[in-house]
Amino acid sequence: METRPRPGVRLDVMALIGGRRVAVELKYLLRDLSATVEDELFELPFQSAQDVRRYDFVKDVARLEVLRAEGAADDGFAIALTNDPSYWQSGDREVVADAAFRLGEGRALRGALAWAAHTGAGTMRGRVATRARGQLRAPLA
Repeated sequence: METRPRPGVRLDVMALIGGRRVAVELKYLLRDLSATVEDELFELPFQSAQDVRRYDFVKDVARLEVLRAEGAADDGFAIALTNDPSYWQSGDREVVADAAFRLGEGRALRGALAWAAHTGAGTMRGRVATRARGQLRAPLA
């Protein structure tokens, strides 16, 4: 289903709904789980790296904003499906590397967002500062 609305840009879904171009980015953020539902076994692995996955989600939001600003999409939705409460519960620790990318209930993303100064180079590799509601500084691919 992945599409490319313009060269170098990947988008999970582009749909035409009621004459409007709707851009959708999807993330599936997993925590380990083994459960049986109606005799079907579901086994989900623990992905970890929540800091990087939060960044990637915020990057998706910024990509959608750029597509809308450029006129390539009329509407945009970033959807994260998760069974890991660390993604929706706000933390009270502001000294974590990904504090700017935390997505607690009711959080609004505004302005330039960046990794904390003490973030390791390995964590940030391929992931640079992102701006929500404006120009995207991260690579669009």
